[in-house]
Amino acid sequence: MTDSPTPQLRPASEEMHWGISYLREDIQDLRSQVGAVHHRIDETNRSLGEQIQHLRSQVGAVHHRIDETNRSLGEQIQDLRNQIQAVHHRIDETNLALSEQIQAVHHRIDETNRSLGEQIQDLRNQIGAVHHRIDETNRSLGEQIQDLRDQIGAVHHRIDETNRSLGEQIQDLRNQIGAVHHRIDETNKRMDAYFRWTMTTLVAITGILIAVIKL
Repeated sequence: MTDSPTPQLRPASEEMHWGISYLREDIQDLRSQVGAVHHRIDETNRSLGEQIQHLRSQVGAVHHRIDETNRSLGEQIQDLRNQIQAVHHRIDETNLALSEQIQAVHHRIDETNRSLGEQIQDLRNQIGAVHHRIDETNRSLGEQIQDLRDQIGAVHHRIDETNRSLGEQIQDLRNQIGAVHHRIDETNKRMDAYFRWTMTTLVAITGILIAVIKL
């Protein structure tokens, strides 16, 4: 009867050996999963960095476009100023020519009183034409100024639209970043639950192995 317990120790040792082997395989599989999670987090961070770099490039392009718009607007204003100077120069030339005509009229009045009425009427007609031309010039200048104001308003509207679109893109990027953080948190929660379950299982298996060894 003293020889009967000896044969029962070999199956318990073999079962313990296989249990430890399974435990090692579970731990190795858990390490592999943890490594995969770290790799996925690294890939997510890299993708997020590329998206941020792309957004910065788009912002730089928007600034460049605004600079080009401001430069074009400055050229248009300068061209308008040149046109105004040309109008003033033309008015000065008209006034000079009118003064010469008036002097000629006075000289002709001194020479002959007979054609005074005709020359005065002709002078009045010429003065009326000058005033009409000045009125036409002022009207055209007003239209050009109004057109410039409309163009400036369109530029401001375009800038507002650009800012709104940029704000939407930034908000969308923030939402994507929030979704990534949420997904990482969910992954961490699942890994913690799996780790707790694994450790609980390992503790239970260890308890069983100890109980079997004691038997």
